[in-house]
Amino acid sequence: MNLLCLFFMIFLAAFGFIDLIKSIFKKLLFQNKKVPIKEVKIPIYGHCENIEFIIRKIIFKYTWLQENSKVVIKIINNGADDETLKICENLTKKISNIELI
Repeated sequence: MNLLCLFFMIFLAAFGFIDLIKSIFKKLLFQNKKVPIKEVKIPIYGHCENIEFIIRKIIFKYTWLQENSKVVIKIINNGADDETLKICENLTKKISNIELI
């Protein structure tokens, strides 16, 4: 049992060390490169109950999973109701890379 725990700890330590080296090289090599900007347009109309979830999911996808990218979300109003617009306005105040058009 102790041997299995030791093997598991060595594996995790090696994995962490490799990830540390990867991030150091990434900082050194890609320090002056421009960050690609992704633009996502979301047309909304009517009542959309999960608009906040959709927007946060898009931000998560482009910033967390793809480390070297930035996302700008443009929400296009095609006749959304007041509650949906209120949610979108609150999100534009909280998150800087969201625009309500």
